[in-house]
Amino acid sequence: MTISAETQDRAKDIIWKGLKAHFRGKVHFADIRASAMLDQDQDEFLNVLVFYDGNRNGLDARLCNSLYQEIRDQLVDVGLCTVPSISYVDKSDDGKQPVTSASSGHISPT
Repeated sequence: MTISAETQDRAKDIIWKGLKAHFRGKVHFADIRASAMLDQDQDEFLNVLVFYDGNRNGLDARLCNSLYQEIRDQLVDVGLCTVPSISYVDKSDDGKQPVTSASSGHISPT
C-alpha cells in the first residue's frame, strides 16, 4: 500500500492540529515535514519531523509519546493505518534533518 500525497497532507494537518491541542501552547511549533518511507522490511510508513521554535522544556516526554494515541483514530480515518515515526527537531537544526523521499512536503502554521 502506498501512502498517497493526499493522505500525507491530510495526516500532516491532523498532526498539526493535534500538536496544538495536545501541547496547549507549551511549545511553539514552527513546521512539520512528512515523507513516506520504507523501513528495513520494505514496509511503508510516514516519517514526520516536527520543528519546534525555542524552549524545549515544554517537550515533555509524556506528551511527545502520547500524541499518537490522541490522533490515531483520525489518522486511520484518512487512510494512514501504520504508526508514523514522529521526531521533534529544534528549528535551528532545519536543513540538518533531511526528509529523503521522492514524495515529501511540509506545512507551516496558519
